[in-house]
Formats: sequence, C-alpha cells, structure tokens
Amino acid sequence: PAPADAAPVSGSAADAANTSASAPSAPEPAPPIAAAADASADSDDTSTDAALAAANTANSAVIVPPKQLEVPAPRYPPQAMRLRKEATVLLKVYVDERGQVRQVEPLSRREIGFGFDAAAIRAAQEATFRPATRDGEPFAMWTTLTMRFRLSNR
Repeated sequence: PAPADAAPVSGSAADAANTSASAPSAPEPAPPIAAAADASADSDDTSTDAALAAANTANSAVIVPPKQLEVPAPRYPPQAMRLRKEATVLLKVYVDERGQVRQVEPLSRREIGFGFDAAAIRAAQEATFRPATRDGEPFAMWTTLTMRFRLSNR
C-alpha cells in the first residue's frame, strides 16, 4: 500500500459557537468554542476574533481558549488505505481544567465511514491541551479538532 499521512489540525467552527458544554457527569454552559485557524482551509479569522471579543466583553471576563499541546497522529484505517480513500474528520472536543480530553463527538451528523471516524476519535481521546482560562483561572471548555487523512502518493 502507498504511504499515508494522518494528521490532527487544531481548528474551530463558527457555527458551533453556541454549543453547550456538558461534562460527562454534570452539564454546565460553556463559552463559545475556541477559535483557531485551520492551516489549510479558508477561514475568516476576523469574525472568529470578533465573536471571542464580544463574548469576553459581554462576560467582563478574559477568556483564552484551550491550546493544543499534543495530538497523536491517528492510525490510517486499513480499509480506507486499500480503497485509496482520504478524509477530513471534524471533532468537537471537551477539554477539562487540567487540559485532558473528557469527551469527543463528531461535528458531522453523518459518519464518514471506512474507519475514519473511529480512528480520529481514538486519536483525539489521547490529545492534551493547555486548558482554557477565564481571568487566568483554568476551566473546562469545548473546542474543535480537525483530523486529516491523506495518501502520500495520489
């Protein structure tokens, strides 16, 4: 089989800004999803920055979103490699006040298939982040993570 690359990319989804955080044990509303540009996708940083600035002003608190520290590369699904499939999986990730991932959900309502979704979720569960802060104090918050699966030789 051809060599393949599977890589995580930190990102955000403006349409997910109103997502409520729900810790596995006790749900609690969360600030908007963290804003970070996807390196290879077109993104409007101005509107994302404006949304975070508005949230910070409205709450009179300075909110700093979680920052990706380490995300293991997902394992390329064997079936997808055999069929020469590629995919990008967008995930919603709940990062606790210690920077540990506590919950992972796909942002897409439909499964991509070929094993991509499960491989991306497994890798995201092992990720570590610098936790979000509100006025310098760590707190749990949702953010997004993009996992790209690309074949090296197309």
